[in-house]
Amino acid sequence: MSDQTPGVPPIPLPPTHQSTYEPTSSYESPGYQAVTYPAPTHETLTTLTPPTRRSSGVAAILVLVLGAVVVLTGAGAGVYALSQWVGEQQGVDGPGGPSAADDPAADDPADRPLAPLVSAAGFDQLLDALKKETGSTSVVDLTVYPRYAVAVVPVPGGKGRTERLYFDGTFREQGLGTSDDPIIDLRRVDPELLVTLSRKARNAVEDPNSWYLIIGAPDAQGAAIYAYASNAYGEGGYVAADLEGRIVNRVGW
Repeated sequence: MSDQTPGVPPIPLPPTHQSTYEPTSSYESPGYQAVTYPAPTHETLTTLTPPTRRSSGVAAILVLVLGAVVVLTGAGAGVYALSQWVGEQQGVDGPGGPSAADDPAADDPADRPLAPLVSAAGFDQLLDALKKETGSTSVVDLTVYPRYAVAVVPVPGGKGRTERLYFDGTFREQGLGTSDDPIIDLRRVDPELLVTLSRKARNAVEDPNSWYLIIGAPDAQGAAIYAYASNAYGEGGYVAADLEGRIVNRVGW
């Protein structure tokens, strides 16, 4: 008896695979023409190599050589002209021009960076600027903060007239007035003493956020320097000393 269902054609079995793989340089596919790719030859590779630019390299070398000859020929004039141009751009004179040592304004205190005034360097800079501004280092009093100072100076001509000057690298007038107080030459003050007294005043206050010094002629106690310090709570105090550094009074609040 047959196993096939009546009316249904038999299912063909797949053919037995008997072929073996043989490498070939051609590829054939039904409906497409076979194409054979030849192996690259020396001539083929040569045509793919970009052409050399030997002529351009030679031209570049010739340009460099000629340029060097021109530079060497005019070296003296070229260097001088270049130095003049650089000097003009930077505000510096070229060879043969005036130097900083020949410039009378080269040591102008206003041209130097301002150092902290409660320091030896900053205090000296302040005095140099005061001398240039007023012709003297004498004041009725001087209040020194870390970054600025206020000086009350006598006005030439006498009669107790004074001028108030604000300094933060340069001086600006803040007003005029009169005073019967004696004057003091600030050259008598040791700037290192100012640093020491300011430190003592700050050490006596918790978290100080402001400090300054007032310098004047010695008072009845002999005090010529008052160093103040305070904090954000209004707590503070001062230390008073004479010009030799002896503490004559301490006050706190």
